[in-house]
Amino acid sequence: MNAAPGAPFEESLEEQDLIRDQVADALDALDADDAWIFHMIANVGLSIRFVGTVMGIPKSTLHRRYHRIRRDLAADLLRHPEIQERLGFIEV
Repeated sequence: MNAAPGAPFEESLEEQDLIRDQVADALDALDADDAWIFHMIANVGLSIRFVGTVMGIPKSTLHRRYHRIRRDLAADLLRHPEIQERLGFIEV
């Protein structure tokens, strides 16, 4: 599953499915509020200021919370050797 920088990355459908499942599991493990915050900022593209206003919390508090959510997701995902390999942290 290795590729040179800028080169197309070739992986089997089974490898893609496994990684997709691992990402889905990590997102599903978030509590409802954290999942909503992550989705609104990372996927929808709303600003931290706007999401904080909607939730009634200060921007700085939401920024710290969003950072924690991203850190926790990364830690959860990096437990998986397939994700480490896909990101180039380990070679097989």
